[in-house]
Amino acid sequence: MSFLLYRSLVYLHPAAFRRQFGSELLVIFEDAVVADGAAALLFDVVVSLLRQWLLRSGLWKAGVAVLGAAVQVIPALMMATRHARVSQIVPARGAPIEADGLVAITVFMVCFVAAMLVAVVFWSIHVARLAAKRR
Repeated sequence: MSFLLYRSLVYLHPAAFRRQFGSELLVIFEDAVVADGAAALLFDVVVSLLRQWLLRSGLWKAGVAVLGAAVQVIPALMMATRHARVSQIVPARGAPIEADGLVAITVFMVCFVAAMLVAVVFWSIHVARLAAKRR
């Protein structure tokens, strides 16, 4: 059972990594599971899987960009609430946000998030083109 799980986790690695190291990982697992058990190697393959997809594939850049966009949402929400004449982001208990204010905040935030996503996509395309030129 543990070998099937380990093999599945190795298969989830990026194709280039799997072609280069997949068979070695499986042989090492078969040898080590008899001597030391499977827990440490299962943990290691999960860490490797995360590392390969996040760091080596460049997905971490998109994650940082989304985090940066999320950090900007707080001031944008504050600006939207001022624009919509809403006194607080979280109103006092029993003081509802008026419907037109809620619509204005929602439209502003949707437009802001869409603009950030477009910026991330164009930036990713630009970085990919630069990387392709270097090769």
